[in-house]
Amino acid sequence: MLIAMNALGFVAEDTGRPEEAEKWYRRVVELRRSSAGGNDPETWGAMNNLAMFLQHKGDFAAALEQFDELMTLTRERLPDDHYLSAIFRNNYGDCLREAGQIEKARAELTSSLASLEKALGASHARTEKARARLKLLEEQNGTGVEAQRPGSL
Repeated sequence: MLIAMNALGFVAEDTGRPEEAEKWYRRVVELRRSSAGGNDPETWGAMNNLAMFLQHKGDFAAALEQFDELMTLTRERLPDDHYLSAIFRNNYGDCLREAGQIEKARAELTSSLASLEKALGASHARTEKARARLKLLEEQNGTGVEAQRPGSL
């Protein structure tokens, strides 16, 4: 039921019904927290979805609050180099970038990229997305540093 509810959130978001999407995402997080106390990957995924929705909506304060809770839960239960932790940290880093917290964003994006490369490989779609996010941060902030694939010039 919770998987279907989360999917309804995605459908509502994709079809331009953000209020409905947010209700679905919040309900899934609430139900998962009440059943598992925030201690399982399915809850973390739902929290990540809600945080990303809030980020895309432009509500960076609420998104970062959700991501901060997610980061606390996952850091207590997963090593930083675990692929799930790295995915969530990369999403968090992207939100930090959009919220203008550049140094924190750089730290999260850089470390999560290294973890994703190690866990999933340099050419995996998640790793490529992480690399693109770091490159975007560097381009937006004029550092001239680019995230490169290992072995590239």
